[in-house]
Amino acid sequence: MITLRVVTAIMDSVVGLTFLFGFGNVTSRPVCLPVLARLWRPRHTGKLAQARQMSELVAARHLDRIVHVVGDAAYVGEHLRGLAGQLTWTSRLKVTSVLHALAPPRTGKSGRPRTKGERLGTPADLARTTTWRTAQVRRYGRTDTVEIAETICLWYG
Repeated sequence: MITLRVVTAIMDSVVGLTFLFGFGNVTSRPVCLPVLARLWRPRHTGKLAQARQMSELVAARHLDRIVHVVGDAAYVGEHLRGLAGQLTWTSRLKVTSVLHALAPPRTGKSGRPRTKGERLGTPADLARTTTWRTAQVRRYGRTDTVEIAETICLWYG
């Protein structure tokens, strides 16, 4: 089986470039356009590694812009470690993911410093304990009131 992977970009003059990875019709908005395509063959380069490579190609071409990549749950994993500062990646976490607080400051003692802080729990655990606030967002051509929360944490995939 051979599948063609297509990178879809949404041009945003203020924020930068946003890329969507996924199967089927990712979006029906007329603002999306394909900017790269690459042949994907099973048991060769993984989809996530290939998506990162294509995103880095676009980022290298547009050095003056921040490149935002948005993917579904299939586009999350170890291949995303060490992204350039110009490249951001947003994806849905798996429900079994465990999140941690940021690493504490170095203690000055000998030995390896801690790489992560205390365990915060799964996304469901955080959703129960986090403070939520309401906000107006514009999406799908209408304005909706939604609840949002923000937590700075680490995830080791």
